[in-house]
Amino acid sequence: MQFDCMGIVLRKGESIWDHVYTIDLHIEEIRESHINMNGQDIIISQLSFFKDKLREVDRRSLSEFVVIHGVGTGILRMEVEKILDLNSDYIIEKASSLHYGDGATFVTVK
Repeated sequence: MQFDCMGIVLRKGESIWDHVYTIDLHIEEIRESHINMNGQDIIISQLSFFKDKLREVDRRSLSEFVVIHGVGTGILRMEVEKILDLNSDYIIEKASSLHYGDGATFVTVK
């Protein structure tokens, strides 16, 4: 278990970047053993992890967060956006390329 500068307990796949809660969906960040997983199993694992982290966002009453999904083919980004679109309390926009690269989404909670 790791703590950030704000005293928040950080778990695997979580970080704080510039004081913003960050969910990293890169498979190597969320699974120790992923070598033998096929593409579909990887996406399912990433989306399950993401849904767990959304519950964490709600539990912590966070007002914003970033999802790092990577660039790739865009499938993970589209699936993440579908999940976020189910809740009208989320405002979705592209995250800063300077801070997160091109494969990230910034989410504001209304």
